Amino acid sequence: MTTEANSTESMRAKWDAAFAQMIETKRAYEEYWAAMDPLCELQRAFIAKHNLQAKVAPGKPLYRLEQELLAANSIYEVPQQVYDNSETLCALFSDAEDALMAAPAPDLAALRWKLDRTSDATYTPEYLAQMMLDMDRLMGPSDPSVIGLKAAA
Repeated sequence: MTTEANSTESMRAKWDAAFAQMIETKRAYEEYWAAMDPLCELQRAFIAKHNLQAKVAPGKPLYRLEQELLAANSIYEVPQQVYDNSETLCALFSDAEDALMAAPAPDLAALRWKLDRTSDATYTPEYLAQMMLDMDRLMGPSDPSVIGLKAAA
């Protein structure tokens, strides 16, 4: 995390590299998922065709029936390695996005990207720390007395 307002060129180069890495990992994950999804759909359709819900017995969960059905018909089972690969690609994307959030925003457009990215969820203060520093550096610190006056109005 950076608290200094170093050269914009240095920040821009780091931001651009981190952004390119995030885009590449997102593309790889989406490409893999697009190839994997038809296999998953085939497995779901095969399981649905057998109406296992109606065959659930007390003490035997539905997922056990699904496992047994797929073990007996392994051609319809998506190999665990396919799911593992998907999780690995998702983790790489997540790490790249975390690195981008930790990189100083070189300008207001980059800061806006961070704000848009975080607007719909709750994040830890550590995750948002660099963005808050970016806001102070690029927009100036907020004045609590002005905020209080606006809220009262």
